[in-house]
Amino acid sequence: MNFLPFRLLIFIYTIAVCFFQLYCRFCNWSERFLSPECDDNLFFDFIVVGGGSAGAVVASRLSEDKGHSVLLLEAGGSPSSLFDTPSVAPMLQKTDYDWQFVTEPQKNSCLALNNNASVWPRGKILGGCGRLNFMMHVRGDPRDFDSWAATGNQGWSYEQVVPFFKKSETHPNHKSRFRGRNGPIHVDYLSWTSPLVELFLKGGQALGYAVGDLNGDLTEGFSVTQVNVAHGKRLSTDSVFLKKKMNNLKVLTFSHVEKVLFHGLRAIGVKFSHKGKTKFAYSTKDVILSAGAVGSPQILMLSGVGATDHLKQHKIDVIRDLPGVGLNLQDHVTTGANNVLLEGKSAAMGLNLATMLSPFTAWQYFWSKSGPVSSNGCEAYAMVYSSEKINRSSSPPDVQLLFFPTGHSFEGGTVLKDITGTRTEVWQSYFAPFEEKSVASIFAVLLRPKSRGSIRLKSSNPYEHPVINPNYFNHPDDIETIVRGLQFVQKLVESDPFKSNGASFNPFPLTQCKLHEFASFEYWECYVRHMTGTVYHPCGTCKMGPSADSQAVVDDKLRVHGIRGLRVIDASIMPTIVGANINAATIMIAEKGAQLIKDYWSNRAISSTYRDFFVWNLKKN
Repeated sequence: MNFLPFRLLIFIYTIAVCFFQLYCRFCNWSERFLSPECDDNLFFDFIVVGGGSAGAVVASRLSEDKGHSVLLLEAGGSPSSLFDTPSVAPMLQKTDYDWQFVTEPQKNSCLALNNNASVWPRGKILGGCGRLNFMMHVRGDPRDFDSWAATGNQGWSYEQVVPFFKKSETHPNHKSRFRGRNGPIHVDYLSWTSPLVELFLKGGQALGYAVGDLNGDLTEGFSVTQVNVAHGKRLSTDSVFLKKKMNNLKVLTFSHVEKVLFHGLRAIGVKFSHKGKTKFAYSTKDVILSAGAVGSPQILMLSGVGATDHLKQHKIDVIRDLPGVGLNLQDHVTTGANNVLLEGKSAAMGLNLATMLSPFTAWQYFWSKSGPVSSNGCEAYAMVYSSEKINRSSSPPDVQLLFFPTGHSFEGGTVLKDITGTRTEVWQSYFAPFEEKSVASIFAVLLRPKSRGSIRLKSSNPYEHPVINPNYFNHPDDIETIVRGLQFVQKLVESDPFKSNGASFNPFPLTQCKLHEFASFEYWECYVRHMTGTVYHPCGTCKMGPSADSQAVVDDKLRVHGIRGLRVIDASIMPTIVGANINAATIMIAEKGAQLIKDYWSNRAISSTYRDFFVWNLKKN
């Protein structure tokens, strides 16, 4: 379809996006309307709140013991089989399957975004953010987990968590001691990539980096992306852990948990709304929050667990004073869209809208589940050091590079302008001039931010989004690191594999930063503060740590400090963010958390007499 005018391609693509969004609305509405009502009072051994990357794993693993009854509550609906198509992920944002969070306006970042605020899509669907993400399977550096253990979290060193990474995965190179062979999630390299990926890998080699398995014994280097995909279809945790019907596991969609219920300092259940009607569910063993880095701290605070002053401000009765709830928010920030110009031979190596809309591309996917539609977009990545001065023996890489064979401009802003929240004037001045040109993007990602943000309640209304303040670039070291990351990208693009094929670093300056000399530190600082992007990795808001840590919310068994029968199992428990895409680590946390629960209750079985009395007493009251 290269013969069609670009504006006609944009029109066709816009129509396709509109139909997809209508389809999403129809799927959500029809499931809500047709799904059966649930009882007003439910009784289970375990209640899992949130059916995302962590919650689906926890619920499934707990239900493996047929003596356990498990209830999984998910605020959103179920996915359609169409959502398994890898390339549709960006179009799920801003639909009914997305919480559609937006951060507070930022003072030091996001200056090119509407209201200086970052758009934070979070999955409101079974599978959670694993349904909206780019399916990248990257574990993180071993030193990430060793640092967790070193701060008093026993059992969380890399050697101790590797078995739980392996438990969930099946990888072709299962002979490696690091890789799994019998897990439900298929992990492999992308089956299709553009020719441009070779330039990226060879460019890395030209700079002295190895190419290999960054989930194995290689901690720095370049790699084709490993993804959770099998036969061209997305594998999120709901599709593999919840596909088998189990009689002792009940899954309720459209069930918005409003608060945890307590008897003294013991969690005994949850209050939730199912399809608009108030319901109650009670647990004889544990309530497990797996609602994510935004949802889990919000539910805790709504339930009376958090900083006393903050809870009293919203007239919430205090159950347990835990000042750390909602603090320690961390996220990976990135920048670098459209920074590679493709001319000469490289111009034919990238990916454009005409190729994506080609009938041959559609046939290629539906016939053989391959081609551009089977790709996640990010074809390769790298873990690098932004400075030669960093001690590599003691410090892990501080910058990740994400390689895309396209730029933000390739689809004329039909979807990407909206989901990134880019200001119209910035789009018109910086991206629109490249809409009909061949470009690629190498994003620099700040792997270990020192800035910390927070989640706070806006009110005591459980249906009002909380106040999200990521505090991007509040620490000066973060700016310096990501600027060095962009300088590394420039050096990479100026290497021979890129230059010899006609690719070059984009010299087009951002209008808002024209006062600074292009590519100077001052220019890049200005650029980064304007073109700030999230990699959608919020975590840390229910920090794991010993009780002596004033910001710790859960202990190393993932139990909420000072509360019995309540645990948090999701990305919010990370003391520090892992230097990688966090979905793989989140699944590992779920695997380990489920095992911790099973081990605990295997030695403390509740007698049938106590269970009957517990249920009778709740029903009576």
